[in-house]
Amino acid sequence: MQENSLGQKTPEIHKEGDITSCEPGAKRGMSLSRVGRLYGMPKSTVGGYVQKYNTGELTFSADDARPVRRSVITDAGHIFLKDFVTTNNTATLEQMRTAYQKKHDVILSSATIYRHLLRKCSLTLKQAQRYPVARTSTETKEKWENYMLEHIQDGKLDYLSNCVFIDEASFTGTMTRNSAWSIRGTAAYVNVPAMRTASKILLAAIGHTGLVEATIRTAKEEQRQ
Repeated sequence: MQENSLGQKTPEIHKEGDITSCEPGAKRGMSLSRVGRLYGMPKSTVGGYVQKYNTGELTFSADDARPVRRSVITDAGHIFLKDFVTTNNTATLEQMRTAYQKKHDVILSSATIYRHLLRKCSLTLKQAQRYPVARTSTETKEKWENYMLEHIQDGKLDYLSNCVFIDEASFTGTMTRNSAWSIRGTAAYVNVPAMRTASKILLAAIGHTGLVEATIRTAKEEQRQ
């Protein structure tokens, strides 16, 4: 145990060999904050040991310093992270951290990975939009393509004469955005009108000339329950 400035007993986290290895870094012109991040210790701790070294209270040899591997994301690491997130877009930062360590034998902090994804990979965390896997599968696309080609070849399908696209969208009286800003560490609440209204469903058909027809339907009470 060691005593802090208040005389309290605190565990001795850093070994002397680890701390003294900071001094060569300071000689290279690195700031105390950067050396602290490099060796995983507070800036004040680094400054204290450097001061002791400068005054002769602390001495060490090159054999005392334990080699520390810098947690820097290399070009290969950048490609690995981007491919990993693209393939597993629901992965957590901890899962990325574990996968990176297994691949490159380097331990990164979650904050380092997050900053790299945001600044270098242009990737952000958003609310997931779910859709069935079969909707965009190769088999489904080929099925749609063959269906369209078959009807185009036999003359039943002509975009300029008999092709209409239909889509629907639902609305409620309390619709808001699915995402909202809030102070870090607090929940995001959104005020909505205190009303009980049935959902409205807009069904519209469009063709190459524009809107063909549109209709609005009100959802029944039993359908909403």
